Amino acid sequence: MTNNTWSDPTLSWYVFQDDSGSIDEESSSHEHASRVDQGITINGNNVLAGNSTITINPGATACTLGSSCSIPLSAVNPQTSPYQVTTTDFSNYKTITVGGGGSFTITLVASTSQPPNGQHIHIINYGSGTISIARSGQDINGGTSSLILAAGSATAPTSADIISDGTNYFAYLAH
Repeated sequence: MTNNTWSDPTLSWYVFQDDSGSIDEESSSHEHASRVDQGITINGNNVLAGNSTITINPGATACTLGSSCSIPLSAVNPQTSPYQVTTTDFSNYKTITVGGGGSFTITLVASTSQPPNGQHIHIINYGSGTISIARSGQDINGGTSSLILAAGSATAPTSADIISDGTNYFAYLAH
């Protein structure tokens, strides 16, 4: 049995291939990433040749099979003043943290550059100010209003997950 492992601090993905070519996969994350030197064969069909280029997540870094890759998934992007979210924030599934005492607006990516379906960001407010999450021409949860993320603290932060469907945003708040 061949054990190919690729990992970074936020992600591990294992692909096991037995002598018959069967594949068994295990992941410590919901993201899909692998390092496979010989390619992948499923049910006798070569679905990905060794040393091929694959995209780890839409809009992000491409990696060549058989080489080491560094993919910045879920990196922290701290903010203390008004911020314009970028498509890179979404494609790298960033966590935007807010500390301090000011209230300000975080504006989502404009509809002309809407992130692809499934890309998302996470916003955590552990500061004493409120954060307005503003749309840029799209709907959020079918509506046209901004979301308000209440003040939080180090022991009781508030948060929002913002998910793109390729046209609009869906969000949920946690307190």
